[in-house]
Amino acid sequence: MFTCARIKATRGKGADFYRQHLSCNDYFSEHEAVKGVWLGSLADDFGLSEKLVDPSIFSAFQQNINPANGRKLTIRNVENSVRFYDVQCSAQKSVSIMSLFDGRLAKAHQRAVRLAMKEMERFASVRLRSGINANTDNIEFTGNFIYAEYHHDSSRLLDPQLHTHNVIVNVTRDSSGRYKALQSREMVRAIRYASKVYLNKLAEECGLLGYDLEKKYRDKGELVGFEIKGVSQEILKRFSRRREQIDAAIEHFVETHGRQPTIDEVGRLTLLTRSRKMLTRTDAQVKSYKLSLFTEEERAYFKNMYYRAFDRGAMFAPWLSDEARLAAVQKVAAQLFERESVITEDKLLAEVLNQNLGKLNLEELKKDVASLTELVNLEEPSANPYLTTREHMNHEAEILKLARLLKDFEEPLQSGYVPFSDSQDTFDHSAQKAVIEDILGSKNKFQIF
Repeated sequence: MFTCARIKATRGKGADFYRQHLSCNDYFSEHEAVKGVWLGSLADDFGLSEKLVDPSIFSAFQQNINPANGRKLTIRNVENSVRFYDVQCSAQKSVSIMSLFDGRLAKAHQRAVRLAMKEMERFASVRLRSGINANTDNIEFTGNFIYAEYHHDSSRLLDPQLHTHNVIVNVTRDSSGRYKALQSREMVRAIRYASKVYLNKLAEECGLLGYDLEKKYRDKGELVGFEIKGVSQEILKRFSRRREQIDAAIEHFVETHGRQPTIDEVGRLTLLTRSRKMLTRTDAQVKSYKLSLFTEEERAYFKNMYYRAFDRGAMFAPWLSDEARLAAVQKVAAQLFERESVITEDKLLAEVLNQNLGKLNLEELKKDVASLTELVNLEEPSANPYLTTREHMNHEAEILKLARLLKDFEEPLQSGYVPFSDSQDTFDHSAQKAVIEDILGSKNKFQIF
């Protein structure tokens, strides 16, 4: 699961965020700080790629300072602006539980997180503000950012919970070489896609390590992920106290606002429900505590699960054949285009992954999408193009042909009407006025926008 929270870290709060939530595990141990590492293609610009995070560097970014030269990083330096995006990725609960007995799963989680973040980086963009782009929401995809990666293995309530904070600095480099603040809209929209990339890779890794998987559904039957087969619902619930906290906060939000929270709002709820008080424990004490929550029989059961998985892991080959993979793309495309005439590429990829977790090579899947002759790539936007079908294109051509045939076919509905003539407000209604006049004064049977 992926969540994203904006961190408005100013006046030293960035240091607090670093100290309380990143460099510590979700309990406090003075001599066992969590080591973060700088990643992302933009890290090379600052000489930080794969280097450990130094608090002074983190603080420089928090103050909008380029740590490489001490100068201002981005042009705009607005008080209380967003400094970081905390993209948190949590493993499936069964994977976190089994990681207590099989350390290989923590490494599998880390590899899956990095692949997902590499995909999310493709959606990094900046807003275009000059020339014809002034006062628009037009963007330029940059495809680069820098982020600090922190791996944790427990929740604040000391449940086993593999999760990673990927703290993206609010900066990217545009095509002219200038550093600018990120336009986060496309990254946030890509959260579901990144989450499915992560789950697909994690499921693949679990299969290669010898574990059997079972699909996970929501109450209404929606397929949302997987769990390792053999970890009972009772065990999953016993170690999901933190998840219950967040779910309760979401339920309260729905009752209060009458709607589901957005991705941003879920991120904020996750932060707000966090206990600020960290328990004083060492890593060894925490692991011992978590193991103590199992009965002796349960510990023996999970150790045997690990031994069996270890023995059979190398024999497990999860990927679909080329033919089956292409058929999976065609099936999902047909499902999505039943309801929509145009979709983004990431939406198609995400749902194909969702229905075939652990069975798809991402790069081969992208090639399949590009090769489907029944799909039309509209090429824009460049990093995440819109897709449609040839059937929809033909329908659109027929509609345009009919509209041309019925041009100047009717008398105007109300020629000469002047909208907003009695308006007392000071708003500029020129755009709305032009549309209304065009519709009411047109002789065309159809108005196409």
